[in-house]
Formats: sequence, C-alpha cells, structure tokens
Amino acid sequence: MSFRVPDFPDTLALSSSAVNSFISFETSDVMNEIPGIQNTTNPLLEHNPSGSKNITLLPPHLWNLPYVTFSPELLEATTQHDPERVSQLFSSSNDPQTPNPPTSSQPRPYLPVQPITPYDGTPGNLRLFCSQLANRLQGNKSISEAEKVSFTYQCLGTGALSKMRSSFRCLEDPSIPPEIITLEGFLTALKQRCEDPSLRDQATTTVEGLFQKNIKFHEFITIFEDNMVDSIYSTVDKSHWKLMLERRLSSRLRNLILTASDVPTEYHAFVAYLRQKDAGLQDILATSRTGLSRHSIPITNPTPSFRPFPPPTPPQLHPQVQSQHLNLPVSQGDSAMDLDSISRQKDADGRLTQQAKDARRTLGRCVWCNKPGYIAKNCPLGTRTVATASVDTTPSLTEEIKDPLQQ
Repeated sequence: MSFRVPDFPDTLALSSSAVNSFISFETSDVMNEIPGIQNTTNPLLEHNPSGSKNITLLPPHLWNLPYVTFSPELLEATTQHDPERVSQLFSSSNDPQTPNPPTSSQPRPYLPVQPITPYDGTPGNLRLFCSQLANRLQGNKSISEAEKVSFTYQCLGTGALSKMRSSFRCLEDPSIPPEIITLEGFLTALKQRCEDPSLRDQATTTVEGLFQKNIKFHEFITIFEDNMVDSIYSTVDKSHWKLMLERRLSSRLRNLILTASDVPTEYHAFVAYLRQKDAGLQDILATSRTGLSRHSIPITNPTPSFRPFPPPTPPQLHPQVQSQHLNLPVSQGDSAMDLDSISRQKDADGRLTQQAKDARRTLGRCVWCNKPGYIAKNCPLGTRTVATASVDTTPSLTEEIKDPLQQ
C-alpha cells in the first residue's frame, strides 16, 4: 500500500487544504525503512512551511522510530495522538543517541515488585527467603532497622511464626521490651531456630575442636552450649553432653573431678558444680598472683641445644695459687692449677715438661689434648712425635703468677 499526492492536471490549482492533508518526506533513506510507503515528494510543501501544522498521520501500527522522529512537528503530533505507541518505540530502541520521548500527562507504567514468598520454616527454603529479602531491602536507606524487622516478621509463614513468636511477645504485649531490634539479629535467630544446614555444620565443627585450655569456665561453657544447640548434637541426651564436656575441660578441673567424690551425674548440676569450683580456683589465683603454685605453672620440657663440641672450661688454679688469688676461676673441687700456666711449661723442643704432664693427670685431663676425661693412650694426638704448640690469643689472668711447680 502506497501513499502519495494524487495526480491532478493542474497541480498549482490545488487548494492549501488538499496539500496539507498529506506529508511528504525529502529523504529517500528514511522512506525505505517504512514498509509499504512510496517515497514521494511534494514540491509545494517546500514553499509552504506553514502547511506542516495540519498533518494526517499513518495508522499507529505502521509507525517506527525514524517516522516519529522525522521532524519536531511530526513527533508532537504522534505523541498527542498515541503517547503509549511512541513510548513503546523509544523503549524498544537500542540507539543511545535517540532523544527521550516527551512527557505526557498520563501516568507512566511501571513493573510491579515481585512479592516475597512467605517462609514456611523449613531448612530447604531458608536461603531462598534470605535472598529475596536481601534483594527487596538492599540499597533502601530510608527504612529503619525497626521497620526492616517488622517487614521481615510479616513475611513469615505459619511454620516460621511458631518458631519466632517467642522473640516477638512485644507485639502482643506492648509493655514487654523487644528482644530483636536489628535485621541481622533477626536472621541469625531465624537460622538457629529453623536449622540452617550451613550453620549446623559450622557449629558441629566448632564443638568438635573446642577445648577450655586457659580460658575461664564461664566463658567456655557459654561457647560450648551455644554451639551444641546449633550442632547435630542438639537432639542427643544431656548425658552425652556431660561426657563431651568432661573431655574438653582444663587439666585443673579434670584433676579436681578425678579426686572429688561429690561430682553430680546430671548435666545441669554438673555445670553448676564446675562453675563453683572454677570460681574458687580463680579466687586462689587472684590472691596468690605474686607466688603461683607449681601446679598452675605449665611444665615444659626444655629442648636440649645441640653442641658439636663440649663447652669451654674456665681456667683452673692450683690450690696454692687459689689461696693467694681468690678472684681467679678454678675447676670444681678447688684443687686445680692454672691451665694456662701448665700449657706454657715446655722444654726447648716445644714439649710439655714432666711437671706439666703430672699436673694435667692430677686434674683428670689428657696429657696431649688437655681435654677432661681423656686417656692418653686413646687420644689421637698421642701418636704424634711433636706436640703442636697452642697459640694464646688472649692475655692470661695468671700471667704474672709464679708457677709453684717450678719452684
């Protein structure tokens, strides 16, 4: 179907109303994009610009974006005729250069917010409910924490309400203060009471690796019971809780239980008994803070240090020299000669004199290497014909003392 100006024998004889009843396009490229429209040009419209005020439009189902944006007059006319069709054309366009459609007096359509599925209290739907709740409340800074908690409470189903109603008694009785005032606290309580799988696994791992060690008992029992309630052990008998608690106590409390005869067998009485005994131990430690008993000090075995050679022996003095100079280091037993003086007693060949050898034997040292506990015949230096003279790099403390064996 094509639209064009009718052929008249005398085109100049047409009235202005006949000319204005049609619109002509000057760009053939634009006309090619509109299916079923013939590219015609009205030369009279170029000489009569005022003729564009009265425009006959195409049917709305034939409109496209180049058609409605061909001229400001055409855009205004199409917007007044069918604003929804114009808005649809602009919203479906991917061209970023397309101008925004003019605003109209009619309300703009909007997509409805997806409702949150009421949570039924089962562990399988807990994560889906938390995701929907986060998407709804994320980025909304105008809502207070109390409003978020109230909105979340209204999204709970019958099964979840039965588990969370005890924390919201303030809704039934205004005189009761609210227990949960933040959204994070609400979700934490909801996960605990609805048995979140990830929370249960995390609590089980925490309980299995929990030990008291050096922390106080009242702090330890709080952590222990909180994780036991959320773990897989929450449904077992309390006697099993008592056995698990005994294996995780500190050494002081375990020793106290083994030696005591009045230990309760019921779990809650056992916990109260441990609280009382631990409080007594803490009082004893507080009063004797300056002098701790040996039981409270952890016993550690010192790691022996590796020594490739025996430690150096301090210089030793003969008893006669010791009586004259008490500030010189001597060997154990207070009956040793100065080793430096003995080492200097050598003959013309560089060997130790017989007196020096006898002095070394008296001190229980090897004649050749001067090491304690060596036997001369087993010393590797005993096969040498000439002993190597030792070089003394530090001045001797008994350099000016006369050797009593040389007298």
